[in-house]
Amino acid sequence: MKATKLLMVLLVLCMVSGAFAQMNLSVVAGYAMSAFEDQESAAGTIPVGIRVAKPMNPKVQVGVEVLYPIGGFTFEEKYEYFGYSTTVETTINQMLIGAFGKMVLGEGDLAPFAKAGVGMYMGNGKWEAEGDEEDFDIDSGFGFNVGGGVNLPNKPLYVEFNYHIVSRKVEGADDSQGANFWNIVLGYNIGQ
Repeated sequence: MKATKLLMVLLVLCMVSGAFAQMNLSVVAGYAMSAFEDQESAAGTIPVGIRVAKPMNPKVQVGVEVLYPIGGFTFEEKYEYFGYSTTVETTINQMLIGAFGKMVLGEGDLAPFAKAGVGMYMGNGKWEAEGDEEDFDIDSGFGFNVGGGVNLPNKPLYVEFNYHIVSRKVEGADDSQGANFWNIVLGYNIGQ
């Protein structure tokens, strides 16, 4: 079901990019690491995504993006009770559907750029312990991200770092908690 929704969003983005010849379509993949509030350990995952951007002038683009961390952020915690130990795995899914602006800051072989975005962070969670598994809901949250990168010379590639700031509420919790994360991605501009 979740994969179907993601595929539908990606299909719509591809159709939108095909309908407007001046739009740029790119795909991204990389590495993400959690920076959640009050976390005792960090969890990593592999984000993949797609972006459609429209150049406003030679140095500024605006667009939409979908970023999906494959497998989510999975944390392992060990507990001991009266000499008996168990490991609990908690997975937090954090997909982004958002809008962004990107500004090229320089010229030359390596063109640095700054990027800022806003969007909806969504997804559920799951915990597993000794063969038991249970899904739980996490409210979607509005957040933003900031970052920068460089366009690689004479290639349709770019490298980008982003820090995502969002707060989400887990089912049954009283308050929202920070679900921040950072990612570094390699992007490929299709058709350039």
